[in-house]
Amino acid sequence: MEDLKPNSEALTQSKSELPQEFIKVMEDIGGFDAKFVIQKRLSVADTNLPPCCLSIPLNAIKRDFLTEQEEEFIDEFEIPVLCIDPSLNIREMALSRDFHDDDFSIVGNNHKNSQTAYKFTQNWHSVKEKNGLKTGDLVKIWTFLIEDDDGLKRGFALVKVEDGQLRPPKKKTEFKQKDDNHQKPKSKKEPKKIRPRK
Repeated sequence: MEDLKPNSEALTQSKSELPQEFIKVMEDIGGFDAKFVIQKRLSVADTNLPPCCLSIPLNAIKRDFLTEQEEEFIDEFEIPVLCIDPSLNIREMALSRDFHDDDFSIVGNNHKNSQTAYKFTQNWHSVKEKNGLKTGDLVKIWTFLIEDDDGLKRGFALVKVEDGQLRPPKKKTEFKQKDDNHQKPKSKKEPKKIRPRK
């Protein structure tokens, strides 16, 4: 994809910039203009099969990060992308955009009114397994452009921030059975004395 021009303002940077080791790998493959996309905890849907995909909810990002040409392409096809995984390995992946069919015709068949999330599909299961990613892990995602002989391509960096907090197992409530042999003795009521009539 050649002559790609961003169709939105620069994304708001996170409090911490893209780590230097990721910047080095990005620059080694011709990447530039890294922009922060999202910070999120991996959900059950992100880590379990099926389907195995990493989602980026549209309502969780302030601005879109795709170029005009990518916007047109992703409406019909998956976009091939490169991703720097948490172990600094470069992985080929695919980016798609999912929407609910029920919402498709709300406003003149406009896709943007019905889209729910971007999804990384191809090779996500392999990235998850080889990097030990699991439900609850906190990750940050950056996006950038890559310039090579074929033009510009889309790239991403997936940074693991911290392990997920495992919830302690719930304590089982123990119900003690009554022991008939150790029941409290019933209080004996003294019979009422009958007074003779005068």
